[in-house]
Amino acid sequence: MIAFQYEYEKRAKSKMHAVIYWLFLGPFGAHRFYLGEKAAGIFLLFAGLCFYIVLPISLFIFAVNTFDRLDPALDSSVVLILFLLFIFIGLIWWVVEGFLISGKVERLNEKLELDIMRQIVPSKVNSNSSNAYQQRP
Repeated sequence: MIAFQYEYEKRAKSKMHAVIYWLFLGPFGAHRFYLGEKAAGIFLLFAGLCFYIVLPISLFIFAVNTFDRLDPALDSSVVLILFLLFIFIGLIWWVVEGFLISGKVERLNEKLELDIMRQIVPSKVNSNSSNAYQQRP
């Protein structure tokens, strides 16, 4: 029992840590990397980097085109609408991730419990059976 508790505490994921990663580094997928979801973490990292690269460029285009009207062919309202749509979708995704994170941590820890039990129980059964054979005269 002590071995199980030690191993579980060592490998279990914390809801608090996951939420902190989601809250501060969510756009870069840090919470997904923490939970072991590497593919989703890489996707969110790529999307977050694209967002923070596109954000200044789109704001610059909007500002230049609105105030100076250097390029009348580029409609600044389209850039602004696309930018706001991009932000809206990102915020919705971020909020949904926040609601789902607790359940993900619980499922991950439940799976971890089962894995640890599978590792500990056969080793105790094998060690008890080998001791039983050694004690016989």
